[in-house]
Amino acid sequence: MIKDAAFADIENKNTNPTLTIIIATYNAGTYIETCLKSIIENVKTTYQLIIVDGLSADNTLSLISKYEEHVDTLISEKDHGIYDAMNKAVTYIKGKWVLFLGADDRLLPTFNQMENFLIEENTIYYGNGKNKNHLLGGAFTKYQVAKKNLCHQCIFYPKAVFNKYQYSLSYPVFADYLLNIQCWGDN
Repeated sequence: MIKDAAFADIENKNTNPTLTIIIATYNAGTYIETCLKSIIENVKTTYQLIIVDGLSADNTLSLISKYEEHVDTLISEKDHGIYDAMNKAVTYIKGKWVLFLGADDRLLPTFNQMENFLIEENTIYYGNGKNKNHLLGGAFTKYQVAKKNLCHQCIFYPKAVFNKYQYSLSYPVFADYLLNIQCWGDN
């Protein structure tokens, strides 16, 4: 699977997936296997899995290689942080919908129910997430979006978003918040 530790790219196996899942990693050996298992166990639709790694120095890449048959694209090269990695990944999107996960995130068994709600291909959808014992999500108004960032692990972006927008590298944190504000104001 990994042709070269500095750069690896696997040809996409799924030519017309419903969902593209993107994971940006860096020294994520402690978490990545649990994340990958949750995707394999809980995503019932056709999906494309893209992983962009920032040249991890731990066992991240060896753990990912164990799940080679589930990974469509793997890139491992120096980047300028998580948003740079995410921007690299969006150039490979094949799915109608895009979901970003952190290496320490995991999908729950009810995840596949979300697919029933993904109807309008020019609409951004979001679901609820759970952080330890706290539920993240609920209804958002314009005011709430202006005051609080949506949890990116709960957002299903249509592919079209990334034909127009990318994460701004001017913001080392909260570039996802800026993207969400831009999207909210864009019909």
